[in-house]
Amino acid sequence: MFKHHIHWNKTFLYAFLWIATANCLSQNATVSGGGSFTFGSEGEFSFSVGQPIHQFKEEAQGSIYTGAQQPIIEEALPTKEGFLYKTESLTIQVGPNPTHGECKVSISDNNSYPYEITSMTGQTLKKGFVQDQSVISFGNQPAGEYLLKIRPSQEKPNIIVFKIAKI
Repeated sequence: MFKHHIHWNKTFLYAFLWIATANCLSQNATVSGGGSFTFGSEGEFSFSVGQPIHQFKEEAQGSIYTGAQQPIIEEALPTKEGFLYKTESLTIQVGPNPTHGECKVSISDNNSYPYEITSMTGQTLKKGFVQDQSVISFGNQPAGEYLLKIRPSQEKPNIIVFKIAKI
């Protein structure tokens, strides 16, 4: 009986060491998936999904982000009337907050920017574009908190988030 007990302890120890060693030798990045394809003697193609690093490459034909494209989320400063987001080249004002159903968006330049309204659980409720002086209606949405997301640049993955309360 004692020998049988030692055998199971050794088995457990070997299994634990094998798993620990395999974990140490695995990828050192957070990856949500991946795989590889072998093309006979021609070579191998491997990939991973969810890389935490990305690179921006720009050429005459266009530009591309490689790797995971995680957005840079920026929050606007609350003001008495609503929110203010300001950089050297762009000013966005959103208000009133709280609102009874409509928010006014003022943008300092003449460009049109995509926006999205989501619930606090991430469900997309509305999409569109804002420019100059726009009015965004929260329509028949119930009272609660919503996120207004505006992407001011197609070249950068920035998203400006405004937390709007509908009363």
